[in-house]
Amino acid sequence: MPQPLEDQGQIPNSLFLYEEALTPDDCKLIIARFERTPFTEMTEGEHGEGLVAVNEEEEYRVKYIDSLGNINYNISHSNNEDFDYIMDKVDPFLPKNDQFGSINFASITKYPVNAFMPPHKDEADLNRTATALILLNDDFEGGQIIIDGHIIYPRTGSFYAFNNPTERWYTVNPVFKGESYVLVILFGYTDDYLEDEQELREQESQEEEVTEQFKTLHLPKTQESDAD
Repeated sequence: MPQPLEDQGQIPNSLFLYEEALTPDDCKLIIARFERTPFTEMTEGEHGEGLVAVNEEEEYRVKYIDSLGNINYNISHSNNEDFDYIMDKVDPFLPKNDQFGSINFASITKYPVNAFMPPHKDEADLNRTATALILLNDDFEGGQIIIDGHIIYPRTGSFYAFNNPTERWYTVNPVFKGESYVLVILFGYTDDYLEDEQELREQESQEEEVTEQFKTLHLPKTQESDAD
């Protein structure tokens, strides 16, 4: 698989905001799909990949409680019908550029009282180029999302997306009352894009090598060489 680019920051930081992109009814239906999904029995992966389903047949609909008390439902699997249902509703609002080219991961996260997400930047080696957040409800207190110091107050159905997540601080404040539901989508470059970029870099490297060889062959002789 092609490796992610090291200089994804070449595209300026952007923040996309769409108020009430999804209707309240759409949000309720997505929450209902989250609530009806049973929890998955999880265990630590043998190869350092974190939590994995004990039963491999349940990998398509992993739902578990993480170490911070957040409840996560991973929907990004080709066999998960909830993924297609939700993406059909979200796709019209996704930015259309290379950094939003491929969905690497998608989940619904439920933040109960006292749950939060600490300030963090995404890992740079996972081909993560953009993040989208859709707020599915607003009947709770606390739980504000903060991106690079920009405080986002909850409004049902609102859509927020930002690029270069490996360079930008993102956090979710603790929920004081009620429960917050957030749809999270992580993006990367497509394989085709990465392959094209890799070929371009190899071509540029070859051209630089040829240029250096040409310079070496045509350097003027030194005085010592002339004397000989």
